Amino acid sequence: MASFFLVVAGLLTVGIVSWSRTRALRHGATPQARDPAATTSFSTCRATFLATLSGTAAIAWGVSASPGHVTRAVPLVAAGAFIAIAGWVARVTGVRADDDGLVVRFARRPPFHVQWSELGELRPPTSALGGWRLTEIGGARSTVMPSDLFGHEELLEAVVARADLRFDGRIWRKNAEETPGKGPMAPGISFGRRRACPSWSDGRRSGRSTSPGAAP
Repeated sequence: MASFFLVVAGLLTVGIVSWSRTRALRHGATPQARDPAATTSFSTCRATFLATLSGTAAIAWGVSASPGHVTRAVPLVAAGAFIAIAGWVARVTGVRADDDGLVVRFARRPPFHVQWSELGELRPPTSALGGWRLTEIGGARSTVMPSDLFGHEELLEAVVARADLRFDGRIWRKNAEETPGKGPMAPGISFGRRRACPSWSDGRRSGRSTSPGAAP
């Protein structure tokens, strides 16, 4: 039980930090730079394993329950298994933004690839544990979580600038009637100022890497 709450606390901490870093963008502040770096590419850090760990911890908690609490243990094990498998399959391993568009790579499923001209929407999360939803004009979607972006929140600015999105009061959209944001962009989120957390491969920790090993 203690391990489960410890992992959840880790997820919450990552979410709150990322929530704070992206406050200005969530409220519609226009990115300071409309000319982002030619390539933004990074491998995600160890925080992306937290979802799978939380599911595994939930399974262990349910399995260790006493015989008198079987009715509570079964849903816990089932939910934990779903979370663990989803986290294992859909864990984001890398992100790349360049002139060709945006690519989000996953551990065990096909990547999400969209050209800037086809990216129609960037929807901010409604809570610290929520993700940023990317929607293609054709309808395809992908969500990047705080743990996926941790230390690389400036990617969101690049998405807004490169896809030429406008804030409509709730969502960053293409061809939307722009609604002014609440103040200027926070200095801490401007391009290149976030410090990345460690990844499993130290050689891929750079948020500006253009090496073949970093989310090609």
